[in-house]
Amino acid sequence: MPTTANDSNHPHGPHLNRASDSKLVHAVLEEDQLYAFKQKTHFGRREISPNLHILLWALRIYVIVMMVIVVVQILRTI
Repeated sequence: MPTTANDSNHPHGPHLNRASDSKLVHAVLEEDQLYAFKQKTHFGRREISPNLHILLWALRIYVIVMMVIVVVQILRTI
């Protein structure tokens, strides 16, 4: 049997990249099966720690403050 680019010596069979996996899933599954597959594999929002939550809010506030400073500087030069 001839080997292809996707063949490997991996015990679980040939290695497929994410793009070919997606094309294979779309080609094999019918529309309702594809919808059910997507619903099952949807992960949703990830839980984050309180410290990370505080850091993200601090970064948001920092960006807003910097935007205000830039706008004030632009208005002063006009």
